[in-house]
Amino acid sequence: MTRIKRLRLTGLVIADSHLLRFASRIDPLVSSPTPSILLQTTTSTTKDENTKMSESTQPTRELLIPLILTITTPSNPPPGSPPTITLTITNPSPDTSYTLLAWDSPLDPLALPLGLLAITLPSGLPLPIELPRILVKRRTPPPLGDFVTLRPSAHASRDVVLQGPVFDAEALRAEGVERVRVGWGGGKMGVVVWEGGKEELAQAEREAMGWGDARASRWVPEAEGVEVVV
Repeated sequence: MTRIKRLRLTGLVIADSHLLRFASRIDPLVSSPTPSILLQTTTSTTKDENTKMSESTQPTRELLIPLILTITTPSNPPPGSPPTITLTITNPSPDTSYTLLAWDSPLDPLALPLGLLAITLPSGLPLPIELPRILVKRRTPPPLGDFVTLRPSAHASRDVVLQGPVFDAEALRAEGVERVRVGWGGGKMGVVVWEGGKEELAQAEREAMGWGDARASRWVPEAEGVEVVV
């Protein structure tokens, strides 16, 4: 039987059940990433990852990545439903497939609790309260399901519901916040991307996760944020 324990991280309570699995809503042309994630309280990077990072200061080559990120909200959300945004990555190329690692990307199922979303007041000023976030230690190498292939003209999407202990709408309303602006804030490290399908990735490429990989590149997503009612 799996032992369950509860962790409290900066106000966020998490059930740590040895292994948690997540699913995403993906375009039918794209297989669904299901990252296997082991929750920890100490670090967000494994020892192996730190070793790979130190081996190369130029982890990936320069490559023009044509992928496009868009952020949208439902046109007719059900009354009383929590605010929701949809992150969509589109491959506009007519003839080239691209494969990305879902970790720390807009398709990451932990994008909200990891703090990958930039949530501010509509004016761009910081929120009056600090939103909690978690640290995770992922098992490496990533399973093949954590790599998403975008075929030519295909797209992949993930819905993010702004609720729960990570996004305390009641606390925000108590501070007079009625609307927030949500954008992508994943940082300048970007998302690891390869040309071609994930079936073409060698085991060594999956293990390296872009570090020192001559075929890999980094894509830094940019998108207009959207306003949502708290």
